[in-house]
Amino acid sequence: MLVENNLLIRAALAALVHSWKGFEVVAEAQTAKGAVAVRHMSPDVVLISLASVADIAMVTELALVYGVDRMVVLLGHEAEDLPFEIGRHSHRVLRKNAEPSTLKNC
Repeated sequence: MLVENNLLIRAALAALVHSWKGFEVVAEAQTAKGAVAVRHMSPDVVLISLASVADIAMVTELALVYGVDRMVVLLGHEAEDLPFEIGRHSHRVLRKNAEPSTLKNC
């Protein structure tokens, strides 16, 4: 599942994931509320794209719903100082300027 409030970025992430053999996007959400609403899709991975510090509550909320092991968090430049805080709710934290192959290998 992809969770990103910006449609263009969400579409780009979906295209990237679809390009990987054996991977598919089963659901997309713009907000944490939207992501919780599609929990019946039972995604193996919840990919959350954070643009700012204000979005950290979303990680906490979704980790409670989906479990820490399913979470992958992409940090934008405004949230790059928070990997430790976010790391409590996700085992996999990447900066948005990482190589695309790094995301696939999470």
